[in-house]
Amino acid sequence: RVLAYVLWGTAIGIAIWKRQSVLARPYALVAMLVSAQAIWGIITLINVAPLSLALVHQGLGVVVLLASVDLAWRANRIATAQRASGSSVSRLGSISTAR
Repeated sequence: RVLAYVLWGTAIGIAIWKRQSVLARPYALVAMLVSAQAIWGIITLINVAPLSLALVHQGLGVVVLLASVDLAWRANRIATAQRASGSSVSRLGSISTAR
């Protein structure tokens, strides 16, 4: 459970950190999905893990995984395009022209 709380905080922290980047919306989506997963997990445990709640919790996990893979794919695609064009990414992830 501690790892889940660390992951939840990390997802929110990265979404806040990347809020000015080109990928701000996908980062925010992943953070919201991780938050939903965490909250649903807490609700599931409070209710002593009935099958219906546990299945929704696992389904949310699949959605979080799919959104994370999509985010990684988008980030890789942007990085590849930037390397090809000679531009770079600043600390906040916004595209800037190489000097």
